[in-house]
Amino acid sequence: MAHNWIKELTKEEIEILDKEKKGLLEENRKNRIAEKEYYDEISSYKKEEIQNYFNDFIAEEDREWIIENVEDLHHHAFNTDYYIIGTFKATEWLGNQVFEIINFIKDYEQNNFGEVTTDLSKPEAIVNMYVYIIGEEIVSEYIQHDPILRAI
Repeated sequence: MAHNWIKELTKEEIEILDKEKKGLLEENRKNRIAEKEYYDEISSYKKEEIQNYFNDFIAEEDREWIIENVEDLHHHAFNTDYYIIGTFKATEWLGNQVFEIINFIKDYEQNNFGEVTTDLSKPEAIVNMYVYIIGEEIVSEYIQHDPILRAI
């Protein structure tokens, strides 16, 4: 004889589950907002300086080259040369944000690569990876504000 292990829920039990579900959804929403605020705060560190670096890079290239290389623009701007060279310079550049930037990089690499590949014991590597990540956003904004590049 088969037993029916499924219990029919009472109205009160359903209401309790609905409240718990709503509470979890609200907590999840608050966590997403906090994560976004954290991302915005950390990603704004030296963003203007990195933006100026990209602007200088773009100013050195002609329009035809930019159009032909739009899909690799981020690579050319932020991955073919080091943004900063030298441990002392990199340490100074990181300032008191070093641990936040390390966590920022860890989160980015875990989410995008499934593992952390940057050598986080080297200030140069930390700076250059951070600039690479922020560069993605800067290049994306540049492309989005240019109707010709956006259409490619």
